[in-house]
Amino acid sequence: MSGDISGVDGESTSGPGGVAQFAGRWRRTGDDETAARYPEHVEFRADGVYLTPPDPIFREWQAGDYEIPTPGRLTMQTSNDAMVGYDYDFGAGGELIIHDSAGTEIIYIRDDSGETSPGQAGPT
Repeated sequence: MSGDISGVDGESTSGPGGVAQFAGRWRRTGDDETAARYPEHVEFRADGVYLTPPDPIFREWQAGDYEIPTPGRLTMQTSNDAMVGYDYDFGAGGELIIHDSAGTEIIYIRDDSGETSPGQAGPT
C-alpha cells in the first residue's frame, strides 16, 4: 500500500473534497441488498489507507489504498487489489454517498461510537 494521496499533477487532495473529508470511521446505512457487498464499517485514514473490520463474508473492500484524484471521484484498492474508481458526493447531513459502476448507491454516515477501529485490536 503506497499511501499516496496526491491528486492531479501532484496536487494535495487534503483540501475540500480531498482525504480530509473522508478521514474517520463510517457506517453503512440502509437495507439495499446490492450495497451489502460493501463493508458495514470502514475507516479512512488521512494517510490514504482504508481499513475494514474482519468479516466472514466477502466484501468488495477489505483494506488498501484510496485516493481522491479529483473532487467527486474516489479510487480504492479493492479486495482483488485492483484500483477501482467510484463517483461520490456528500449529502446535506454529511453522509458519504458512493456510486459504483453498476449504479449502486452506498451510503455511509460518520460512526463516532468510540468502538475499536476496524482492523485493529482493542485495549488490553
